[in-house]
Amino acid sequence: MDEPVALESEWERKHAIPALTDYYDELWVYGLPQICDPLEGLDIPASVRRRMVYTGYLRRTVPETPALVRMA
Repeated sequence: MDEPVALESEWERKHAIPALTDYYDELWVYGLPQICDPLEGLDIPASVRRRMVYTGYLRRTVPETPALVRMA
C-alpha cells in the first residue's frame, strides 16, 4: 500500500522484479482490477503483468454443495 516511489526503491533493493519474473507462475491479487492495481506506477514488465490473476472477493458463506460436505 506504499506509494510507487517508496515501493520502487524498496523493490529495487530487494530484487523483487527479477524474483517476480523468475520464480512466480501467477501473481494472485485479492480484489477487482476496477478497484485497485497494486502495481500501478511501477515499471513492471508486461510478462509479469500477464501473470496477474485477480481473485475477486471471498464469500461470507459457503454454498451448500455435496462435494464440500465432510464425511464422518
